[in-house]
Amino acid sequence: MKFLKRFERTANAFQATDYDKALQIGRFVRTEELKSELEEMDGYDDCDWKKLRKEMVKTWGDLDNTILYTTNDLINVAEQQARRGISDHQDFDTYLGKFTSILGYLVKNDSIKYKDPGLLFLIPFSRESQENIKRTLLYNGQLPTGKDGNTKGPQWNHLVAATETEVIRIEERYKQLHNLEQELVELRKQVKALGLPPDYNHQLNCSEKPLEPVLEPAIEIKHPVRNIAETKTEIPEPMMDVTETEPENYSQELVFEQVASTIQLPDTVV
Repeated sequence: MKFLKRFERTANAFQATDYDKALQIGRFVRTEELKSELEEMDGYDDCDWKKLRKEMVKTWGDLDNTILYTTNDLINVAEQQARRGISDHQDFDTYLGKFTSILGYLVKNDSIKYKDPGLLFLIPFSRESQENIKRTLLYNGQLPTGKDGNTKGPQWNHLVAATETEVIRIEERYKQLHNLEQELVELRKQVKALGLPPDYNHQLNCSEKPLEPVLEPAIEIKHPVRNIAETKTEIPEPMMDVTETEPENYSQELVFEQVASTIQLPDTVV
């Protein structure tokens, strides 16, 4: 049966045991009628994969219309990873393996194209990380646009490469936060060892309350009332000291002689 071969191939990729296969097979049988038949088969209740597989081949034979995956399985994988989050390459590799297995099956059966679930694949990432992935694709010229100007989905390998670049950034940020937490722990230990007052130790803990602005107290300044009409201001007149001085070597007779020499008297008539 093609259905069993595909199921076992996928289960082996995730290192599932025979017990896991018998336990999970019911999730991949799509119709209620087939599920009822499966539950009645020998080996189902005991999760005995060998017995159950033999019964499935005997009952269903070459029945190949049984669907292994649908697009809903892609959605479930993305939503489950979104709840857990992605903080390092290990989380990303696990998520990529699950998503790629289902996507490959759907593409092989012409249920979907590789470029179609691009946005769905980015669900576990934050909005900031999604924008970073988009910028990486734009920078590399890997985000094509259609004739109408709308953006088309990137190729699957381009999307995975851009996402791996963002995972490196995420991993570095988590390491920085972890290192900062360790530094704070060591700082608290040092403060405790110094035996500082409790109030000082409490100041190291960041308060979650918003800081309130500190306003300066208002100062009321009162000026004395003055009656301009009653105020008299006496402005004294400036005193000038004028002292008459006589020039040195002053001689009245010398003056008369100078004046007389400049006046011409008429000739005296005898």
